[in-house]
Amino acid sequence: MPRHAPRLPASPAASDTPAATRPRIDRGRRQWTLGTLAVAAAALPAIRPAWAQADDFPKRPITLVLPFPPGSASDIPVRALSVAAGKRLGQSVVIENKPGVAGTLGPVGVAKNAAPDGYTVAIAPASLWRLPHQQKVNYDPIKDFTYIAGLAAYTFAIAVNANAPWKTFDEMIKWAKANPGKLSLGGTGTGASGHIAAFKLGKLAGIDINYVPFKGGAEISAAMLGGHIDGQIDAGWTPLVETGKARLLAVLTDKRLTKYPNVPTVKEAGYDIVVDSPWGLVGPKGMDPKIVAKLEQAFLGSRNDPAYVKALDTFDLRDLNMGSAAFTRVAEETFAAEKRNLEELNIKPN
Repeated sequence: MPRHAPRLPASPAASDTPAATRPRIDRGRRQWTLGTLAVAAAALPAIRPAWAQADDFPKRPITLVLPFPPGSASDIPVRALSVAAGKRLGQSVVIENKPGVAGTLGPVGVAKNAAPDGYTVAIAPASLWRLPHQQKVNYDPIKDFTYIAGLAAYTFAIAVNANAPWKTFDEMIKWAKANPGKLSLGGTGTGASGHIAAFKLGKLAGIDINYVPFKGGAEISAAMLGGHIDGQIDAGWTPLVETGKARLLAVLTDKRLTKYPNVPTVKEAGYDIVVDSPWGLVGPKGMDPKIVAKLEQAFLGSRNDPAYVKALDTFDLRDLNMGSAAFTRVAEETFAAEKRNLEELNIKPN
């Protein structure tokens, strides 16, 4: 008798008891046990240990959500890097463009809706850490994300249509003072790095800048070439400058760019504005550290891919080499710094 089987009252010998009245409990227990074992066996694949799932990752293509339109200063480099990283991972990395909300719509959607299994990740720009200080959001930029790798940083600058009357940054500022509200500069989204830079420049220079938000660099360029705006205060200006369609007046970096030694920084002109805008790969919170390490190694290890290097140069992006721990620290530090910066500018949450 099994150790925990119920004790049954003694019954007459089988030969003395009619078949219809014989106890059926043993048969019932046997059926219940076999059924339970069958269900348990079927469930075994679903309860594979986490280490087994991490060790054979990835087993299918990975979706990378890019929060900017196709052809933008982010899209082309990320596509090149994803092809190279996919070769290292042994699976393709499929790009899904999802622009909107100053570049936060894509990564926030991944944080809220994707499983933390590494098969859906996103690119996160610096606006992810600023927006919560400007308006009510449905995410926590630190707790809701797994920071996988810091990949690059945008180079922000002020470029104007080649037909604009200003040859220098100082000329543009003087004109803007004489013509309040007429200077129009485009940027990516409301509350993004370019928007804050334009607000700060207007405050420090005493001018009224008409900032016009767009979904991405391609739209900004089209608007500028079409004469709908005077210029841009954003990244992704290089192709237009290189082809002579735009004039680079000033850069929003700490030092002059080696590639454009004659172009001053906005800081040199007397306005203490430096835009540091890193971006990188993120996923939902709770990702397995082993999967994070695989993605980190694949993407950072592909940074020397010729197509990616060329794309960085095309859009004057600064290469980064941040692992998960370093990128997490940058997120935490930038989140705190953005709060201080907005308070100094007296920009209050909506």
